[in-house]
Amino acid sequence: MKKFFSISFFYIFFLNLIFSAEPKTINQNNEYNGITLEYNLSTDEPQYKQFTKVQVFYDNSKSKRKEIYYLSETLQKNNGYLTQTNIFNEGKIVEYVVQLTEEEAAKKGVSILIEKMDANNTCYSLGFSNGKLTAYTSSDSFMNNYQLFALDYLENQIYSSENDKKQNNQYILSAKYFKARTFVKIKSPTTDMSKKDKEIVYYYSKFLNDPDKASLYNKKIKVESNGKQYTAFVQDSLIPYLKTPYLTEDGDCLLAYGVLGYADELFLIAIDFAEVH
Repeated sequence: MKKFFSISFFYIFFLNLIFSAEPKTINQNNEYNGITLEYNLSTDEPQYKQFTKVQVFYDNSKSKRKEIYYLSETLQKNNGYLTQTNIFNEGKIVEYVVQLTEEEAAKKGVSILIEKMDANNTCYSLGFSNGKLTAYTSSDSFMNNYQLFALDYLENQIYSSENDKKQNNQYILSAKYFKARTFVKIKSPTTDMSKKDKEIVYYYSKFLNDPDKASLYNKKIKVESNGKQYTAFVQDSLIPYLKTPYLTEDGDCLLAYGVLGYADELFLIAIDFAEVH
């Protein structure tokens, strides 16, 4: 039984690596000092709707170490997954890695999703990478309730049908896009929030039916994503950690935040962040 990855759910398929096509040896000395076989599925194979090609990597003792599934156009279109890699150790899968399509990566702000598995085949850690930075959280972290989005995508979605509110200096909140996670760079030291800043945080907290939470916020910072800067309001408890070694030398982190618009500006209410590597 093979498990096909998704950050919040799995696709499960049954697969015995038995196809009508003969495997082709594409590497006699791979990264594990063994051979790599490739299976190209024909369109009449029952698994073709799920994947069209599989590469299997063996080590020098002929033990399977890795499988790469090249997913079908249907799965690419419906789920944004390009490939799934299963990493083995002593016959058990210890890690799943999914490469997203370019379109999905532009939407999510990450290109690679990772699940690390324990000896009982239970996920204990989730990883996220944009190709340069990687962050990990425990599988039960509350941060996993914050969907991954690129900030420019999020901004377009929130403002797509709110031109009137944008022009009339009104608050803009989306029931679908009110919280998220994004790789950002912290670009400024903390400064005091203004009266208007505190009003914005209070409005968001009231939207969550938790107005008292607004009192936790007294400072703000500037963060950058895809070359654009945004104002983020920061809980007092996070401020001591907004430095190395918790951030990279460039100030990078994976930020979990609430989000709302006011007039033509998007504001972030920082909840927590994951360290990146």
